[in-house]
Amino acid sequence: MVMMMVVLASPMAFAQEIETVPVSMQTDIDTIQPKTDIKEWRYAVFDGHLYRRLYNRSTGRWETDWILVE
Repeated sequence: MVMMMVVLASPMAFAQEIETVPVSMQTDIDTIQPKTDIKEWRYAVFDGHLYRRLYNRSTGRWETDWILVE
């Protein structure tokens, strides 16, 4: 962390030439895989009460049952 602060404070001291990579050599964005599952809360109203349920987008399965929020 201290080294990063020094680099930010004096960028000219560590200046280097930057090499660009042609687009054809870059990794295809579709091949990037997350290391953890992508999860999101889904909400619904039943009988006037708000409920939520955790959904795992990576596996396409529910992680929890419906949970009363209010």
